[in-house]
Amino acid sequence: MRMLHTMLRVGNLERSLRFYCDVLGMRLLRRKDYPGGRFTLAFVGYGEESEHTVLELTHNWDTERYDLGNGFGARRPRRRGRLPHLRRAAGEGREGRA
Repeated sequence: MRMLHTMLRVGNLERSLRFYCDVLGMRLLRRKDYPGGRFTLAFVGYGEESEHTVLELTHNWDTERYDLGNGFGARRPRRRGRLPHLRRAAGEGREGRA
């Protein structure tokens, strides 16, 4: 199993892309605007998504800045047993701790 991507919320997408691409040497792999939701997703990385973990930059159009520490995206299962394949990979069965 490998991590596909992780997400950071950014207040200024263009400035963030300059940092990740020009300073860190990543490439912009894809970018898409979602006008109905008023956000843009940009994926950057050191290689193609099929072979490398990439970073998803999420720009919410109506948010100019985030306080330190609240711009990370996270997913949590809402109830036990929703992600049994992850528990198996971690060596736990259905009865294991979540």
